Amino acid sequence: MSLCLYQDFNLNAENPGKIWVFPVTGHRIDFSLKGHPAADQPSSGYMNAPSSGWAAYLFPDYTCGFGGDGGETIQFFGGRRLDSLDGVNGRAKRYGYFYKNGKWTTEKKWGITEQTLYLHDRAGCVTTGPFNSTDDLRPPIDGDM
Repeated sequence: MSLCLYQDFNLNAENPGKIWVFPVTGHRIDFSLKGHPAADQPSSGYMNAPSSGWAAYLFPDYTCGFGGDGGETIQFFGGRRLDSLDGVNGRAKRYGYFYKNGKWTTEKKWGITEQTLYLHDRAGCVTTGPFNSTDDLRPPIDGDM
């Protein structure tokens, strides 16, 4: 089981690009890509794992998670193939006004929203592991912006 990230679009179908493999095991593993050959390189990805019980996340920053200012992630689950890391729905930590249940927040705040993300050539950290060990990487949605 592994998350495979590919240098080129369509899982390197048109070009013989590089492939970076991150194992999925029974424990959560955070892989910072700082200094790694895959840093800011992947254009597509595939999660080679059973359809349920396993997860992987791709972050553009060198720290996995939503600590500090900002944060974005694309989630991979078993069998998910992304021929492009651009235009993919994911979670993002943003600062601003949030709209939820028919109301806007009255003050700006940090919160989580779902957005279309563009992570082509923006890989900084990868997390893999059992779905139940990655709960903090799926924070509740605070609303739309």
